Order: sequence, then structure tokens, then C-alpha cells
Amino acid sequence: MFVAALFAFAAVAAVVGAARTPTRRTWWLAVSLVAALIATVKVGGTVHVEGMRVLRDGLGDAGAIAASVLIAAAVVAGLWVLTRTERRDRRRVLGTLALYAGASVGLSAVSTVVPAGWAATATYLEESGEALAAVAFLVGVVVGVAPRLVLPAAWALRRSTDVETVTVNDVLPGRAAPR
Repeated sequence: MFVAALFAFAAVAAVVGAARTPTRRTWWLAVSLVAALIATVKVGGTVHVEGMRVLRDGLGDAGAIAASVLIAAAVVAGLWVLTRTERRDRRRVLGTLALYAGASVGLSAVSTVVPAGWAATATYLEESGEALAAVAFLVGVVVGVAPRLVLPAAWALRRSTDVETVTVNDVLPGRAAPR
């Protein structure tokens, strides 16, 4: 559920980014769609299991893993093609999405081939890798949508175009503005 929540938050943040920056609307809506689909699959629980069962029945274990790799690669490649003119957030968001794909598909493949005694350890590593990649994905989306939330103004990572992103109040609710 933690991974699903992270992707759901990333989907909402990407929708906010799409609403705030019309010139980058297609990019952020596509990112939101992918994040929402991942969150839905993670929450659905049986969706992924049933899909893998159908693939294993039809293609065998190796074929199911290969099909999973191809699907993950197609999603990342599709977003890459969609953003061929968009360079601002592409590397960060697609890199973290590819990291998540590697954790979910690659470590899932490891979980299926390890001996039964190592299954719990392999599953732990798989879920931990997915969680870390999901955190990185959320941070990547938030840095693109609202960099002032996560990057201090003095940092060299901030860009002059950050003023075009989502505005965040500098004052916490219930506190007076500094003078």
C-alpha cells in the first residue's frame, strides 16, 4: 500500500503540474496516467498476480518475465517518445520510472527463480527496491512540478524557469508571515 500511495501522490502532483503549465500539459498528464496505473495495479493486488498467471500459463516463466520486461520498456519508451521536445524533467522522471520498472520486474524475476528458502529474502528485496524507486519517482515528479517545495532557493539545481511551476506559500498555515 505504501508504494501505491506514493504513486497516487505522484499522479496527483503531475495533474497539478499539467493544470499549471499548459505548454507541458501532455507530458504531465502522461506521467500522471502511468503513475495512476501503477498505483491501481499495486492497490488491486490480484491484478498483477492474475496478469502474471495468464502470461505464465501462455508463455511459461521465462516468457512471462520477457513480456513484463517488454511492457515496462514500452511504457518508458512511449514516454520518452512523447517527450522528445521536452528535456526539463525527462531524464529525472524517466530514470526513476525505469528504476522502478527494474525493481518491480527484475527483482520479481529473481523472486521466481530463487530456491524456496530464499523466497522471503528475495520478496523483501523486491518490495524494498520498489519502495525506494517509488520514493525517487515521487521526488522526481515534485521537483518538476513544484521545485520550490523541495529545493532551497540558493541551490544551483534551481532554474530560472522555476517561477513557471506550481506556487507554494512560504508561510505555514496558522503562522504569521516573516517581516
